[in-house]
Amino acid sequence: MNLFHELLFGGHLGRHGFAIEYERNFAGRTPDWTIMESGKPRCIVESVTHHETAEIHGKLEGANSTGVVWIDDTKRLFDKVDTKSGAYGKLVEKEGISLVASVFLSFLSGVYADEVKEIVDRELSHRPELSGVLVGEHDGAGGYLFHYNPNPAAARPFGIPAAKWNWR
Repeated sequence: MNLFHELLFGGHLGRHGFAIEYERNFAGRTPDWTIMESGKPRCIVESVTHHETAEIHGKLEGANSTGVVWIDDTKRLFDKVDTKSGAYGKLVEKEGISLVASVFLSFLSGVYADEVKEIVDRELSHRPELSGVLVGEHDGAGGYLFHYNPNPAAARPFGIPAAKWNWR
C-alpha cells in the first residue's frame, strides 16, 4: 500500500498542475516526489508511513458490545514526521527548497485529519524546514480527500490545494 499511497499523492500534485518528478536523486537521497518550477527543484514531498499497530488491532477486538473504542496514535505520527523532517533538513537547507511530509490515514491509523493540523500547529514549530503536512484519506464513498496543513513556523512556506477525488 505504501507505493499506492505515494502514487495517490503524486496524482494529487499532478492534477493541480505541479510539474513533478518521482524519486529525483539529490546526492543519494531520493524523496518520493520533487515539485519542479522552471526546471529546478522547488519542493520535495516525502511520505511518512503510518500503519495501524498490533495495539490498535487489540483495542478494536476488545471493544465492548457498543463497538465504541477510542484510538489515539498522534504521538507516534508526530515522532515519524519529526524524524522525517530531521532526516531531510540539511538537504532542503542546502538546496533552498521546501519540504512537505505526506501521510495517508485510514480508520485504523488512530489519527484523524483534524488531529494532524493540531500536531503541525502545536508540535512542529521547532521544525522550520518542514513547510507542512499533506494528508490523504478515504472519503467513505469510493474517493479520496486531500488536506494540506501548513507549518506556521516554516522557513520556506509552500502551499498545496485541498481536493476531493471521485472515481465514479
